[in-house]
Amino acid sequence: MKEDATTRPYAKGRVFSRTFLSGVRWSIAYCAPKDGRSVEVREVAGSTREDAERLLAKRMREVANARYGLRRFEGPQAERLTLNDLLKDVERDYEVRQLRSLRTAKVHMQRLRAALGGRRAVSVTSVVVQRYVLARRKEGAASATIDRETELLRRAFAHAKETGRLSFAPHIPRQARAHENARQGFLERADFDAILEKIADEDFRDYLEWFWWTGMRPGELASLTWNAYDAQTKTLRLAAEDAKIGQGRVVPVIGPLSAIIERREAKRIPACRLVFHSGGQRMTRSTGGLLDRLYDAWSKACEATGQAGLIPYDLRRTAVRNLRAAGIPERVAMEITGHKTRSMFDRYGIVDERDMRNAFEAVGAYVAGLPKTRKVAVLRRPNSDVNSDVEKK
Repeated sequence: MKEDATTRPYAKGRVFSRTFLSGVRWSIAYCAPKDGRSVEVREVAGSTREDAERLLAKRMREVANARYGLRRFEGPQAERLTLNDLLKDVERDYEVRQLRSLRTAKVHMQRLRAALGGRRAVSVTSVVVQRYVLARRKEGAASATIDRETELLRRAFAHAKETGRLSFAPHIPRQARAHENARQGFLERADFDAILEKIADEDFRDYLEWFWWTGMRPGELASLTWNAYDAQTKTLRLAAEDAKIGQGRVVPVIGPLSAIIERREAKRIPACRLVFHSGGQRMTRSTGGLLDRLYDAWSKACEATGQAGLIPYDLRRTAVRNLRAAGIPERVAMEITGHKTRSMFDRYGIVDERDMRNAFEAVGAYVAGLPKTRKVAVLRRPNSDVNSDVEKK
């Protein structure tokens, strides 16, 4: 291997070639900022001098931008990063923080990796993101689904900036308006009872009825264990590691919940620690959602009662609506359902035609009680002497 002499002043960077058995390779060398000091950086530039000159000019512009504080110097290491590298960093971050959303994040990452994973991270611009969004829309993806995917893209670049691997992030807009994808389904008590009558699995019926009253998330409900039940104080505790928001909470087993717990105790299986189970089996899949056979039983019951299209999660919306209608303070209702923020709780503030009808009936009753005759007040001047003189005349 033979290296040629420097062809330009070192202060402005230099290009040089090296001769290998396979041919000549051109490289560049320049000084760049790193950890508060200036260090020499060398990188391969291509097979021609022109390639090396172009790359050196580019690097010197980047160094100048960093010197004047316009943009941090990235260098060749950052340019070698791919989007796959950034997504892997996000996965590790989720694992370290033990986020329960890791499972769903991996599912949404699959689409990102297939479309953009091999791209250099520095080449993923706002235009590239827009093209990805348009392609997903042509495939029929909903705005909310696209947002879940681009949110991970946004998180990947944010994490890269936090860890110092990149100093930029493309603009990634949201597609769905706030709460646009909030479902409006809920069940009246008579409709819910009709569905329960069509479900033969008694274990599943208990699960659904508890869901109806408490509004707990399906995965949280399915993870309740007998170890967390205090028969003396009549309380059932949800462990923090089983809660989506990472905060445990206590459910008092009173009123309608007492009857459900009594039925569960009667069907308790010694080898199974779960309060709600179906033949000793957990009711939700490891990937999330009810077991297929249970979801099929729900769907068939809804169709048989003329309520096709409802999903089990509508019971959570129903619980929030019932708690609000009963006048339960919102802070208490949020503790029961496990909502951490007021904005998310407000998404479940479902109002239907009957609510508005009742509102207008109440307003009508109020207006009907108002006086129907006008009362005309006689205005008098403050000076009573002047008023008396006018009356005498």
